[in-house]
Amino acid sequence: MRHALACLLIALPVAAWAQGRASTNDDISNALGGTSWYPPAARPRSPADPANTGQPAKPARPASEPAEETILFIPGSDVDGACGRLSYAQSRIECVKSEQRSYELIKRMWMYATDHAKRESIRYAAPMRNGVAYYNSMESYLISFMRDDQTAREIANPPKFQR
Repeated sequence: MRHALACLLIALPVAAWAQGRASTNDDISNALGGTSWYPPAARPRSPADPANTGQPAKPARPASEPAEETILFIPGSDVDGACGRLSYAQSRIECVKSEQRSYELIKRMWMYATDHAKRESIRYAAPMRNGVAYYNSMESYLISFMRDDQTAREIANPPKFQR
């Protein structure tokens, strides 16, 4: 099994090189059936990639996906119910306090977040929707995607030094 895994890890970059292009994380992710966790706009591009124009990659939208819409609302979650299932009283109290702090922070950031950051935060936090850390997860994802969007904007329009 280890030998087969080692061969696979060596064969992927060799196969990409044999096709006349450099191997990238996207090549490996796609070959393994996954997708990169980087948002497309912030994803680094290989210098050998023929599509590399020096600009950040434009996010691709599948034809089946409807046109982007503005996300106005923070999704709801049954925090009291999720935290109420914890065994210890102190855990239940801290769970509600933590989720409340995260929810308040999300409310303050929501109006400044891009639709991309909102949509991806909701998507990545969805598995926790009925769990005890839904808003904690969403807060972390929202901060991360807002930083990624800011980085992509700075790469697309780098600041100029002024004297």
